[in-house]
Amino acid sequence: KAVVSTQSTGDLMHTPPHVLADRVLGRLAVLCEDNPGTDFIFNSILHTNLGAWLNNAVDTFNQIVYYKLSLGQRNLLFFDSHDILMKWGCRDVVDPAGDGIMITQQAKNIVTKELSNALRYVLSRRRGDKALPAALRGWTWPLREDL
Repeated sequence: KAVVSTQSTGDLMHTPPHVLADRVLGRLAVLCEDNPGTDFIFNSILHTNLGAWLNNAVDTFNQIVYYKLSLGQRNLLFFDSHDILMKWGCRDVVDPAGDGIMITQQAKNIVTKELSNALRYVLSRRRGDKALPAALRGWTWPLREDL
């Protein structure tokens, strides 16, 4: 089994990143420990068009989740949506017709496709497959080096 989780950017508008991260980390740690046979994938929060203050909070939150939990929990993986979108050359991530948070359909399609690949990867490894499925050959787990 595998579970994909994320957090809303809107939550960071009302809660400092360290406080929100502590709440999320606590819940994820318990879930990971209580369900050792399940792999959890935490999908990073993306930047917005609502200002540098919120994007800084997003970066802080993502860094905390990555460093404090996903490096310490063997059944929790950090999926970096930002890295995926940059590798695909998707520069217009936030929908200009939206509220400053909603992402474009192109960005949604890319993240969905790559999350599907991540799930295939996790399930293939969980089954103990000696080789990755053909669709995953050359695929790498998304993670920015500067995260």
